[in-house]
Amino acid sequence: MLKVAVIGCGNMGQHHAKAYTTLEQVQFVAACDSNLEGFDAIIKEPDTKYYPLVADMLKNEDLDAVSICVPTSQHHVVAKQCIDHGIAVLVEKPIAESVEEAKKLVQYAREKNVLLTVGHIERFNPAILKAKEYIDQGKLGRIHAVQCKRYGPFPKQIKDADVLVDVAVHDIDIVQFLVSSKLIQSDVYTHNIHCDDRADYGHLMLQFEQKLMVNIHVSWALPFKHREVEIVGDQGIAIIDCIQQSMTYYDVQVDKGDDYVSLPLGDPHAVDIDRKEPIVQECRAFVDAIIHKTDPFICPEQATEALSLALCTPVN
Repeated sequence: MLKVAVIGCGNMGQHHAKAYTTLEQVQFVAACDSNLEGFDAIIKEPDTKYYPLVADMLKNEDLDAVSICVPTSQHHVVAKQCIDHGIAVLVEKPIAESVEEAKKLVQYAREKNVLLTVGHIERFNPAILKAKEYIDQGKLGRIHAVQCKRYGPFPKQIKDADVLVDVAVHDIDIVQFLVSSKLIQSDVYTHNIHCDDRADYGHLMLQFEQKLMVNIHVSWALPFKHREVEIVGDQGIAIIDCIQQSMTYYDVQVDKGDDYVSLPLGDPHAVDIDRKEPIVQECRAFVDAIIHKTDPFICPEQATEALSLALCTPVN
């Protein structure tokens, strides 16, 4: 049985802690947070111990794996501490505060032969996985465009990232997962609507090989949550609601003549999806990769690429 811990008992740390208590092959032995109230707020097992300091937890606990859910600015230093102890690391997105830190962390984990993965939770959304299945089976034909919309109110707990780094990385990673194509151009636009110190509205325009166009719209300036991915192929269209874990599919039957193109209205088809809790699937995949000594479902190199796009910083 793997001995796991959670570092950082805020919003995401609480979700990770709850997930670990549901996994049969895991013993949730410790949680670390500078505030005891954070520890008190998480769901834990009867023997889960509390530590205010990371160093003390690493010294006293024989851990196999850890979820790191501290603020982004602390990701690199905390993850490196755990890697130094040979502990497999699942660090919440984004992988680090900068591309330079991310690259150093990836290289360090490789040198130490320690598993490192990143919490891009939408990869485990059943609707996203179903869309990937449809794409791989050719049901959408050639993909020509992807449009992502991710809106919501400003998250008070985020202190060290703008809307691109905290929000857009989700959709950048989704696109990386869904399409196998090389990025050739990116344009990023940001705006400050309610926040003076950082962007709370953003628009990314990405162009990939084979003229694949991707638009990503993100916002902290709307009083409701909306998370949609629209995939346009020449044989089918998929519209995903990430919150509802639903997907609507439209079959495309184009009628072409010498001087016209006709695309008749089609009936939507609600795709059957086995809904699951993505955070539980994420933690399960992390645990399985450790037990079976396989590559993580989300490789840290891809997480670094997603961060580089959000920061408009080249990886190389």
